[in-house]
Amino acid sequence: MTSGSGSYNDGESAAQVEVTVGLTGEGLQLSDPARRTVVYWRYDDIEPVDERFRGGPLRLRQKDGPARLTLSDPALIEALVNVAPRLRARRSGCLVTLVTWFGMTAAAVAILLGVIWFGLPRFGAAATSLVPVAFDVELGTVLRDQVFRILDQRNDSEPLSACTAGPGRTALDRLTARLGGRAGEAYSFEVHVLDLDIPNAFALPGGQIVLFRGLIDAAGSPDEVAGILAHEMGHVTERHGTQRLVESLGLAFFFGVLLGDLSGGAIGTAGTAFISLGFSREAEAEADRVALALLESGGMGAGGLADFFARLESKQGKLAGAFELLSSHPSHARRRQMFDAARRPGAPALDEASWRDLQSICDERRPAL
Repeated sequence: MTSGSGSYNDGESAAQVEVTVGLTGEGLQLSDPARRTVVYWRYDDIEPVDERFRGGPLRLRQKDGPARLTLSDPALIEALVNVAPRLRARRSGCLVTLVTWFGMTAAAVAILLGVIWFGLPRFGAAATSLVPVAFDVELGTVLRDQVFRILDQRNDSEPLSACTAGPGRTALDRLTARLGGRAGEAYSFEVHVLDLDIPNAFALPGGQIVLFRGLIDAAGSPDEVAGILAHEMGHVTERHGTQRLVESLGLAFFFGVLLGDLSGGAIGTAGTAFISLGFSREAEAEADRVALALLESGGMGAGGLADFFARLESKQGKLAGAFELLSSHPSHARRRQMFDAARRPGAPALDEASWRDLQSICDERRPAL
């Protein structure tokens, strides 16, 4: 039996378990260091988390299940795709691009039938998996510019500004790298800070994340900022933004993908839909689980998130009215209780000097548009 090592997460907690992965005739046998079988996955039930396998770590999940398995051993990966050829078909290249194009055309027809019989939201997650990850990156850049224009129009006092003070930028980049390096290789995170007095943040497809100055001002520690940043990274890696647009724009989104049209049609005005629609509770819970895993992997605790939501819980309803649409998260109280239960000792997200630098990031600004 071919075997190798892997990293397993059951999807119910933030714990990453190093397991021995054995390839049997019918599936994968995952065992803990004591050689006790942890779980058995049939090959027919396995699917990749990422749309394309680029030759690096291969992330797998069971269909319709929360558990994740990450394989880094090239020999084990090669042996796996030999017994499960459909995983090999997801390698990048011209053939995959062509297959994806035709596959998306067929998917558009299937989704049309789904709209007629069941309604598109029920197909959102499956349809999103057909969209190339590379499209997420392009889409995120387009949406970022659209959303910035919308926020600029709603910011009556002065033009929308991005915060750019050098030391603060350095501190934020260091924190982003500390968390993002553990969020997978599919995305390169680009974090922006806007000079708006709103205690909030949001994530766009493809790795674009936006923090508001009000969130940094409201945070009592760098751990709180790190927790929110990790949560937004979870939305990116689980592709919730793309799924939201698939569900809200329907076939218009897929026609934009097929035609490569990112500036016209429905996608050309998708920024308005993105701000107006909140993530589902399931998506928020999934992003919370990713955040806990990223914080733990980075040696940080979840106490900062618990403290932040406790503070927001006491100020519920005090967000500026024009921007309440961006506050789409579920109950602060419920999330505070969850993060309280996951408190673990950990190193500070930033040292005191770097935290002061981050708090002063808006001392220097430039136009956001």
